[in-house]
Amino acid sequence: MEQSFEAREESRNTEDEMKEFEAGNLDIVSINDSLQVTVADDPNPSNYYSRVQNIEGGKLFIAWPTQRGIRLPARIEQKLNFTFLRDGIPFMFSGVVDEKDGGSLPQITIIPVAPIVKTQRRQNFRLKCLMPVEITWTEYSSGPNKGKEKIQKITTSTYDLSAGGIGIRYSKAIPEGTLAEIKLKLPDDDPVIKIPCRIAYTERLPENPSMSHTGVQFLEISEREKARIVRYLYHLQIQGLKL
Repeated sequence: MEQSFEAREESRNTEDEMKEFEAGNLDIVSINDSLQVTVADDPNPSNYYSRVQNIEGGKLFIAWPTQRGIRLPARIEQKLNFTFLRDGIPFMFSGVVDEKDGGSLPQITIIPVAPIVKTQRRQNFRLKCLMPVEITWTEYSSGPNKGKEKIQKITTSTYDLSAGGIGIRYSKAIPEGTLAEIKLKLPDDDPVIKIPCRIAYTERLPENPSMSHTGVQFLEISEREKARIVRYLYHLQIQGLKL
């Protein structure tokens, strides 16, 4: 299967750029850093949230990751993926669960098993979130009415969001390569964002073939609008720690 839009975007980072942010130790991570946690090798990972409580002996001591008050079902030697922000830029590393402490201040101990690397450019940091969005595009007929234009529009919610694009899940499959426009309203006091875009890919969901997951790539977005989205994503991640 063709790589997803997220994977293709991430692969654009050059090898040298990735190496620049590699770390053989934990110098990049700091106590009180917020962490987004997922289970490695999970095809549909859920996002859990944690915080670094201590760093000692090459190990991380983190608050037990939770999602809306529900603890991650962690087990010893389980491999987890961690994402954190440094100056607004996302970094990622993997680690295994070494110890668990379910006491009054539940925490787990993590042994890192991979270097810390920059995962994506700042504007492409992506989080799952539901945000009202309208997508409009022109469809061209084939057959006897070949070339006839028909305006199509769907109103739905984002599945995930970055300042480089969105993902949606919808019953109607929009053809890959289609040029479109989206209208996105962030929960702030600024106007609706209108962005020209391209359908990067559309894939039927194996677990529900009547639905498609569609990756939408922004073609032209101002630095101000990028900053609005990055700021919203940052606050969304922080809020997740409080759920």
